[in-house]
Amino acid sequence: MPFCNTVVLPIIIAAAGFFATFFAIPPLAQLASRYGLVDHPGVRKIHGSPIPLCGGIAIFVPAAFTLAVLTGLACLNYATLGPNVFQMLTLLFASAWMLLLGIVDDRRQLSWKQKLLGQSAGILILVLGGHSVRSASVPFFGAVDFGWTGPLVFGLAVLVVTNAINLIDGLDGVAGGICFFAALVYGIVGLSKGDLFACTMGFVLSGSLLGFLPFNVPPARVFLGDAGSLFLGFLLGTLATSYASTMFPGQRSATFWVMLAPFLPFTVALLDVAIAILRRWIRGGRIFLPDSDHLHHRLLAEFKSPRVAVGVIYAISCLFAALSVVVTLRPESMFSLAYFGLVLACAVALGAIILKSYRVDHLPQAFLDRPHFRFLDSYRNFMFARFLRASTQEELIGLLQTGVRDLHFDSVEVSRNGGAPISNWVKLGKIHADNPRIVLKKDFHDLSLAVIATVPKHNSDAYQKYLESIWMEMLDSFALAYSQSTLTAGQPQHVPSPGHDLAMRSAAK
Repeated sequence: MPFCNTVVLPIIIAAAGFFATFFAIPPLAQLASRYGLVDHPGVRKIHGSPIPLCGGIAIFVPAAFTLAVLTGLACLNYATLGPNVFQMLTLLFASAWMLLLGIVDDRRQLSWKQKLLGQSAGILILVLGGHSVRSASVPFFGAVDFGWTGPLVFGLAVLVVTNAINLIDGLDGVAGGICFFAALVYGIVGLSKGDLFACTMGFVLSGSLLGFLPFNVPPARVFLGDAGSLFLGFLLGTLATSYASTMFPGQRSATFWVMLAPFLPFTVALLDVAIAILRRWIRGGRIFLPDSDHLHHRLLAEFKSPRVAVGVIYAISCLFAALSVVVTLRPESMFSLAYFGLVLACAVALGAIILKSYRVDHLPQAFLDRPHFRFLDSYRNFMFARFLRASTQEELIGLLQTGVRDLHFDSVEVSRNGGAPISNWVKLGKIHADNPRIVLKKDFHDLSLAVIATVPKHNSDAYQKYLESIWMEMLDSFALAYSQSTLTAGQPQHVPSPGHDLAMRSAAK
């Protein structure tokens, strides 16, 4: 009996992934804490103690082992698989590369350009291995042969899904839950179609994610980290794109609905990306700048409970994941049409919640505020350049006076080891004098420095969040320049651990 025609073996595979991840997390968490692979608490984070960033590693191990076994079976001609040996090998190496890229990002805080370059390298490995989109049936156009553009379409689709999962990973349990539903879809579809590769990879990933989620649901004890979100988005994005054009890359054409179906489990994440791009464009801010105004942040503000917000996202993801299965396996049935109507009604309700959350009535004001957001972008770039030109630590510290002079903070204080201030600047004529005040504190433990800023609460919440994110990002640049200046001066190098109190870390997702 073919492997995927039995239910027992997929359950065994899922159970193996579950137990491998579940029992690997505690020791990996200890190692992560020992070697500083943790996410420290900050001003805009809800956790109050360092959280290990080892979830992605714990999920990668069983997934990589399974992929290696499937590759070995294909080499021995023991099983007939859709992907050839070279495609599976490149998928294994590219997934490992994405995990490594995420670990480096967790440790060193890569810029968006560096992350994009690293992601492009991973996609290039896949393209060189033969992964591509060959053809698909598109409404009004019929069968479309992508030809030489196939690798570009494939790479763009994988890139979008990868970054969608990376961006949505800003609230405990969200990214892991979305990836669980997506992996489960591919496992079920693979099982139904007798597809050994998709069935095995889908169930081992869903089992592993199920073993991870008990440690990650609010309040989380372990995070995926960028290592996990990049690796999972990349691998699942590859599986989705492969199914979008064919059962496997380069084999046979698919209908339009079957082409879209594999991406339905990512609806929440892809919607969040679209909203983020539109929101940042309207406000005149940089599209790639991290902020804390994502869909999951809005749901959290709406429902006042992390568990409820995560539950809403899970419910939506489950509905769309089920629609993906129905459309793929029974695309023309009456049940499919009825279920599609149900999901459409839920989508309309979700849209109403989103519109209410983002206050569409404030749209004209957002356009009026564009010059202020653009000023903050220019300010950020200028300060980054000034930090690079500073020659001494004293000059670097003195540049922080700009918070009072240019950003109109009430005060900015720099102290060492929690002692007396090294520098302290106070603005005499305070703006928004009747508004509440916000204290932004950032500790650089490895530099033995702390920066405390008192900020007036502005009337625009969007501007307030953007202002705070620019300031925190500027402090990261200050810390890097300060650590390099100690090395230049011949002092012991104290490179700031990038996770130390990065106040915008979870907001960047």
